[in-house]
Amino acid sequence: MKALEFVLKLRRLARDLEEAPEAEINTYVSIGTVNDDKQTFLELAKVLPRPLTKKIRNEGTSYEDFTLEGDGFVLHIPRSKMCTLVEPARPARYECPSILSDEEEAALGPF
Repeated sequence: MKALEFVLKLRRLARDLEEAPEAEINTYVSIGTVNDDKQTFLELAKVLPRPLTKKIRNEGTSYEDFTLEGDGFVLHIPRSKMCTLVEPARPARYECPSILSDEEEAALGPF
């Protein structure tokens, strides 16, 4: 969707809300967009009002997003489209001392 088309939809929403000035809005209204194209994401980010907050959403999952949040809007793009992987994550490794004797562990059987 082009910016002008989006602006026209926002204006229509604003007109509708103005016609019901006493209507109670008990929710946070936000505009969200998910981009797969870095250039499109950056072009939109450049024209949005400031301040913007950068976040990584869903960190540690296969759905990690690079996110910009502002007053009433959120932009998302897959983290892999914006960031360069420097070092892949490694699973945690633990070493735990034995708290049972060999006989007690044998009695428990395999886990």
